[in-house]
Amino acid sequence: MKKLEVLRNQIAELEVVQKNIRLELSEANTAKNSRIEKVISKYFLGSLPEDVTIESTSDSGTTFNLPHPDYSQPRAILDLRFDKENWSSQEIDDIRASFYSTNESSVFELTRMTIIGIVGRVLLDSSEEIKKEVNLAILQVKDINLQMTKELMGVEKSISEKESEIKSIEMDLLLEQALGDGLEYTPEPDDKYGRSLPSIEVRYNSVVENISKLKVEKISASGKTATISGSSVRYTWDGEMTEYPFSYDKVKMDNIKYCLKRGKNVMK
Repeated sequence: MKKLEVLRNQIAELEVVQKNIRLELSEANTAKNSRIEKVISKYFLGSLPEDVTIESTSDSGTTFNLPHPDYSQPRAILDLRFDKENWSSQEIDDIRASFYSTNESSVFELTRMTIIGIVGRVLLDSSEEIKKEVNLAILQVKDINLQMTKELMGVEKSISEKESEIKSIEMDLLLEQALGDGLEYTPEPDDKYGRSLPSIEVRYNSVVENISKLKVEKISASGKTATISGSSVRYTWDGEMTEYPFSYDKVKMDNIKYCLKRGKNVMK
């Protein structure tokens, strides 16, 4: 159907735009995080042992790591968290240190305590300056981040709307077929017992399973229910199939549509 082809082409074009915006956002945030990391390095690393490193730096905070003799990778010893009272401004209002406590007195833990003390001293002396420089890094990309995020949300909304339109058209086509000659289903190649065939709830707590044929005979005047007929199949342990006809009235249209949706991939 031409309308479906047009919609799918439009979605493909929008997905390219979506990918590009996400890439630009990622690049802007990477640049921002790099600037914040330089601020942290400037104020802290010069005062700490050379083997201390920082990672996962962003506008949410950073983590200090220290090599541990029992592990191949450095261990996290201290987090700095950047608190924001107003998330819409994106600027940080406070820097909060977070670390675990222990009664262990190994060289590693004693070194960690020393490092925590140094970080605490830097925060006491320079927290206002650190906040200003971190906020400067945030503000440098704030406007472009807001603009690109707005554009991304618009693109994603358009994609979602077009996907919903496609689903609606596909359902209309399936209903048209079901009202006409009806639909036939065949199990997936590796399905010996018909478990991949659709099912439908025809009454409360009553389900017809393994449907091989389905026809909507008539939709009620309200459009909420319909009369259906068709066949379901049963398989014996050795793969022999027996077909059983069925017919029900006043079946909810929502249940019929769900059955049509489930059976879309196993239609003949």
